[in-house]
Amino acid sequence: MSAWVAVEPGDISGRWRPLTSSESTIAPTLIEDAQDELEDALSDIGFDGPPSPTNARWERRYVRTVVAMVRRVLTNPDGYLSETIDGYEYRRDKAISTGALYVSESEIQKFRKHPSRSSFTISPS
Repeated sequence: MSAWVAVEPGDISGRWRPLTSSESTIAPTLIEDAQDELEDALSDIGFDGPPSPTNARWERRYVRTVVAMVRRVLTNPDGYLSETIDGYEYRRDKAISTGALYVSESEIQKFRKHPSRSSFTISPS
């Protein structure tokens, strides 16, 4: 299966920070996995592929979502929720604490088709 939109490791560093050498090694695989997960989730809500013709806004949303998915893994690859050293404690946000690659419901919502939000007119009878 080919990806709907090309996402590169440079998209991660452009939206986050430069990747370390070990992150650069795994990033292409994580990107492919994230794209598979995202495209499967979008297929479940009725997308057969990107809109035709595609538009830059939709493509940016796609890239941004894949980057967010990969970033969650790179931020916490071991899935730590908290860490305590002596009297210091650090607790991670639950959204990144799993270390798992997933697409969130809020990310899927960004791709749902919304009914047109046009104004309406009331005509006198």
